[in-house]
Amino acid sequence: MPPLSPETVDAAAEWLAAQLTAAAPPPAFTSEMPAGLRPETEDDGYRIQRALEARLSERGFGPTIGWKVGATTLGTQRLLKMPGPGAGRMFRASVVEPGSRLDARLFRRAGIECEIVVILARRLDARTRPVTFEEAAAATGEMRPAIEIVDYRFSGDFGTTAAPMLIADNLLHSRMVLGEPPDRAPSPDELPSLVGVTLANGRETGRGTGADVLGHPVQAVIWLANRLGQLGRTVEAGEPIMTGTIPAPYWLAPGDRIEIRIDRLGSVAVSFDG
Repeated sequence: MPPLSPETVDAAAEWLAAQLTAAAPPPAFTSEMPAGLRPETEDDGYRIQRALEARLSERGFGPTIGWKVGATTLGTQRLLKMPGPGAGRMFRASVVEPGSRLDARLFRRAGIECEIVVILARRLDARTRPVTFEEAAAATGEMRPAIEIVDYRFSGDFGTTAAPMLIADNLLHSRMVLGEPPDRAPSPDELPSLVGVTLANGRETGRGTGADVLGHPVQAVIWLANRLGQLGRTVEAGEPIMTGTIPAPYWLAPGDRIEIRIDRLGSVAVSFDG
C-alpha cells in the first residue's frame, strides 16, 4: 500500500487539529473524518501525528513535553485491537496538577490509567541501531506515579477504530496528572514487582504489577526509542515517558474521585465534576 501523499497527511492533520481545538468534548472522529484522509498504516498514522504536533502547539496546547506509550498490556491491546504498543505525543496543556478538579464534560469517553512515568536523564537515539535494555535502564532518571486520562474520541465501540487512526490521534492521550518523585526511588530492576492500584471513590477498580507492562516498564522505554528511531526521531533527556497502564483502564463517571497508588512510588489523585 503506497503511503499517503504529503498533501493528504497535512489535510488529515489539519482536520484533526480543527476538531481537537474547536469543541469540548470533541465530536466522534471516525463518523465525520473524510474517508480519503484516514491512515491505513501505522507509519502513516505517525506521519499525521507528527504533522499534528505543530498545529496543536500553535493553537493552545503549548510545546510538546514528552511521550506516552500505550497498549503495553495484553488487556489494552485486546480492548483496542492493537497488534502491539503505540506512541503518542504529550503537550504542556495536558499536564494537570495533583488534586485538581476537572469538568467531566470536557471529555467524550474518559478512561483512567495508573502508570509509571520515567523521566530520562539522557537522550536515547535509535536511528542507527536499536537501544538495549542496559542503555535504557542507565538513561532512566526520575520515576513517578501518574494518572493518564485518555479520551476515546471515536464513534462506535472500543476496537472499531483501526490502530493507524488511534496513533494519528496520539493514542487517545488527553491529560497527565504527574505525582511527585519518591524520596527513595526503586531501582529499574524492582519495577516489574511493583503493584499498581486504581481506586474510584475509595473502591478498588483494578490492580496489576509492573511486569504486566511488556514484562518490564523499561521495555516500554526501549520500544519507544526504537520505534521513534525507525521514524528518524529521538527521545530527549528530561522528557517524561508514560509507560502504559498497569491495571485495565477505568472508565470515568461524573463525580468520581480517582486515586492511583504504586508501591515505592506513591500516589496521586484527581476529581471530576459534571
